[in-house]
Formats: sequence, structure tokens, C-alpha cells
Amino acid sequence: MNAELAAWGAEPPLFVRLLAAEVAASNKTKASQRIGMSRSAVSLILANRYASPSTAGVERRVMETLG
Repeated sequence: MNAELAAWGAEPPLFVRLLAAEVAASNKTKASQRIGMSRSAVSLILANRYASPSTAGVERRVMETLG
């Protein structure tokens, strides 16, 4: 497993895995631009440290763009 996703446990959600794959294929800046969010939001999601109580908005954007 990608060390960056370790905070998600053994089986990160699909949207997190898709986002991580996009970052691996490009970089955080390009991935964030592609999904329409900030680079810091991408970093926080991948590290499972996103401050919002819900990741639904991020999940929706990732699934619409990358899913």
C-alpha cells in the first residue's frame, strides 16, 4: 500500500484510491486542479486529516472526474 494512504487503514475508500492513483500519475497540484480543489485539500484527504466532518463533497468531485 502507498505509505501516504496508511492513515486510511487496510482498505481506503475507492475515491481515496482513485485520487492517490491520479497523484501518482501526475502530482498533487495537477490532481487538485483536475478535481477542482486545492492542493492542500488533496494532501489532507490522502493523509486522512481533512478537517470537515464529511468527505462527501470531495468524494463526489473525485468520482465525477476520475471514477
